This record gives sequence, structure tokens and C-alpha cells, in this order.
Amino acid sequence: MQSSKIPIKNIYYMLAYAFKCLRTGVFKKLSSESFDNIENLFAEILILGLRSLVKQGLLRGYEETSDGLSSPHGRLNVSETLKSGTLLKRKIVCTFDEFTENIEFNRIVKTTCVYLNSLRDVDLERKTNLRKLMGNFMKVQPIDLHLVDWNKRFNRNNQTYKMLVYVCHWLYLRKIQTEGGGTNLGKSFYEERKLSDLYEKFVFEFFRQEYSSSFLVNASHIEWQLDYGSEIDLLPTMKTDITLRRNSKILIIDAKYYGQEMQSNRDVETIRSGHLYQIFAYVKNKAWEMRETGIVVSGMLLYAKTDAAITLDKNYSMSGNQISVKNLDLNVSFEDLRKPLDVIAKEFIEKG
Repeated sequence: MQSSKIPIKNIYYMLAYAFKCLRTGVFKKLSSESFDNIENLFAEILILGLRSLVKQGLLRGYEETSDGLSSPHGRLNVSETLKSGTLLKRKIVCTFDEFTENIEFNRIVKTTCVYLNSLRDVDLERKTNLRKLMGNFMKVQPIDLHLVDWNKRFNRNNQTYKMLVYVCHWLYLRKIQTEGGGTNLGKSFYEERKLSDLYEKFVFEFFRQEYSSSFLVNASHIEWQLDYGSEIDLLPTMKTDITLRRNSKILIIDAKYYGQEMQSNRDVETIRSGHLYQIFAYVKNKAWEMRETGIVVSGMLLYAKTDAAITLDKNYSMSGNQISVKNLDLNVSFEDLRKPLDVIAKEFIEKG
């Protein structure tokens, strides 16, 4: 898939559904702006987000610090005291927890802003705004982004950093690709993975935010329906991307973002077997679980459309359950992009 062909505006809209805050407050102006590249979009998101953070005050936390002190504080570090020669200055090295803004979240943001400021593709005005904001990060040290564990846990205290760290991670992956000699966004394995994650979040949040009054939307676990006495310990977890539920029906959707929707064998193209087996397993296990409730279970593979000319819109009846295969064109205006999603939602509502 040539992801660079996805209009930047559509990436913004996908982000805006994945992170609802982008459509409110300080970020609201983004919906009326145009961006010629993804770097400027991300730079503007960080600028607006950081302005808000600075007004509130940067998040602070306890970080372990070592320093030469005239009087003991915290834990005495004997070996470092002897090595550093601080005794000659009548000081001892102590290790203690300091309440500081030099925490990892702020270090990630600062390092990313410095990186953005070095890119030719970022507008001069945005670089100037980033530099001004960095004046509030004087006590924050840069960090080696290669050493960051990006699987962060967010809570009420640090929730404001969630979307900013997501953007920082994406820019870090772009940096890896650039350092590796790659120039085409669409050829980046790392960035395709990030777009895949965003595509899944977008579809989920679109249904949840636009149709929450019509049906329930969640990402549910499905239990293996095993015969009595069978062991489950080596079986993989079945977790759906999106599950829609309304009255007596359930639709399980697997959102797929791949370089190619179809697989080819001797010039014959077919639906990817692994994907079809996966959605079939989801549907049949859920249907068996629901067998005494009267609830009808169906499934759908929803691909992001690639450069291939094929438009997928197939429905199959498999052992009493319907499984559909469709694709969604991201290379159109957002008004046209959302139309097939609205059709899926309305058909689901109308069927019962």
C-alpha cells in the first residue's frame, strides 16, 4: 500500500476519531487547516498540545537523582563518593528521589520537538513556535528514543500526554526509516504498522462515536467453545478488533491494513486465507456460545483499500453464518471515506 497517498487531512480525521480531544478545545482549529506533509501536521499537534500543557504546568514526578551534598540526604553512595573525589570538597554523593519535571514523558516530548526542528519539511513558523515552547523545558533532559518502552500506561494524571506520546512514537518510527535510507512512507514497515494501528482505532471509534445510540461497540474477547475436558492452555487468545451488538445480532469486524488485500497463487488472486480462517473462527465460536439465545452472529473483513484496482464487496454464507469481505478507500475525501462505514452501520441497524 502506498500510504503516502492517503491525504494528510484524512490522517488527521483518523487521528481525531482515535483521539477525540483533537476535535475539541485548543485542537479544534486543526479541522480547518491544510497540511502539505505529515511532519507539519504532527508539529502543529505538538505545538497546540504543548501550549495547553505549559499553561497547566508540566507533569512532574519522582526521579532517582545522585548528587554531591554537604549534608546526607537519601541513600549514601560510598563507592561513588570515593571515586568522584567529592570528599575533598567536604561533600558526599547521595542518591535520592527528586520531585521534578525531568520525567520520561517530558523528555520524550522535548527530544521529539528538537528532532522536528531539524527537519527541512517543517515550516519555519512552526519551528519558531517549537523553539519558544522548548524554553519551558530547560530543566528537562533529552532522552535516547531507542531506549524508550513505548507501551505506556496512562491514567487520569498523565492522560493529557497520551495523544502527544502517540505522535512522538510515530515520528520516531519515521526517523528510523529515514536513518535506514528509506524515503517513501509507504515502504516503511514500522510506519505501516502504525497506520494499521490507527486504522483499527479509527474504525472502532467511528462506530462508537457516531452510532453509540444505535448499537453497542466494543472490542471483546471470544472464548473457545471446547468439548468437555479439553485443555485451553496453548490456544491463542481471540480478541476482536470491533464487535457491534444490537438486539438479536452481533457483527464481528476485523479491520485489516495490509500492503495487499489479496493473496496470489499462480496468478490466481484469492482472499488471504489466514484472515478468512481467523474471522471464521471468531464467528463460529461466538455463534456456538450464543446458540441458545437466538442471537445471529456474522463477521466482516474490512480492508483498507490498496493501489490494486479491485473493490471488495463480497458476502458469503458459511455454515449458517454470513461473512463479508469489503475494503475502504482512504485515498478520497473524508466525506466519501465515511460513506461505506455509514452504510455498514445502517445495514446493521436495519436488519433487526
